[in-house]
Amino acid sequence: MLGKSRLERFPIRLENAPAAVEAAPERGARPARADKKLERYPTWSETAPGTAFRRDDRGIAAVELALILPVLVFGLLGVLEFSQFYSVQSRVTWISQALGDVISQSTSQNQTDLSKLGDAVSSIMYPYSTTGMTVVAASLVRNTKDTTATEDDVAEVESTWGTQKALLGSVADAPALDATAALELIPAGYSVVYVAAKYTYQSYTGLPFLQGKVLTSRAYVRPRSVSVITFH
Repeated sequence: MLGKSRLERFPIRLENAPAAVEAAPERGARPARADKKLERYPTWSETAPGTAFRRDDRGIAAVELALILPVLVFGLLGVLEFSQFYSVQSRVTWISQALGDVISQSTSQNQTDLSKLGDAVSSIMYPYSTTGMTVVAASLVRNTKDTTATEDDVAEVESTWGTQKALLGSVADAPALDATAALELIPAGYSVVYVAAKYTYQSYTGLPFLQGKVLTSRAYVRPRSVSVITFH
């Protein structure tokens, strides 16, 4: 409603009152004015060659996927390959330790006993193949009572190593024996059961950096019931 003071400020004729009231501007309203469009020149970045191509973002998700997918696949294969590799390595170590423990509880080992142990190797390695794997065992003897290792001790250990037997694979493919290092683990006047395992790793994903890597494990175990376990 219009107050008395407003009627005094804007005197109008009575017959035109409704139209004047409708045309009166609301308090605080700005007067209407025509919008003016500012004219400007396009910048160089908007007209430079290739601008339309750079601004076209169609297919950007496909491009990002094409760049990232090979990295993700390679990383996934790497994780699978290394997990398989360490699983095989742990089994090779377990074979040498487990067979050494079993042999140390006996008094002698013949070919039948060794063949059964060879079958156990296949069970431990399952589901991995034993192709290219070699497992050998022998009794390393150090008869001398002298605590200081001599050349005779080294020769004796090497000679007893020459009587090694193959549980799996061929003796010729067995890991080499470091007689000097072995003497540090054989007390003077005693013997130990020595089991060595060798495995050539085969890649399961086709990645080349672990293909053909040779895994070896050696175990030294004291006999439990006799001084020297014989292999025949």
